[in-house]
Amino acid sequence: MQSKLGTYIGFAIRSGKVVFGYDNLFKSKKKVILVLYSLDLAEKMQIKLKTFCNDQKIDILPLENPNLSDIIKRDNCKVLGICEPELSKVIAKEITQQN
Repeated sequence: MQSKLGTYIGFAIRSGKVVFGYDNLFKSKKKVILVLYSLDLAEKMQIKLKTFCNDQKIDILPLENPNLSDIIKRDNCKVLGICEPELSKVIAKEITQQN
């Protein structure tokens, strides 16, 4: 059975309101509201990502368990940007409840 978090992220993906990947996040023209990243992302990349999100006033949350690539069923995807305001609120709430 899929978790609520996986379901909400799935809704965002199906609606096309996501940015996949570290590099794409920096190049994206979409207004990203929430960034999710896996803890297995390299430390230097985590620092750059946090700095970027802080500068752009984007909320950022780590995903501990399950891993992001397991949730979205894409190998080696460690960063995901959510562009839908309501879904980003629900996803952030779900992650904070898990931790």
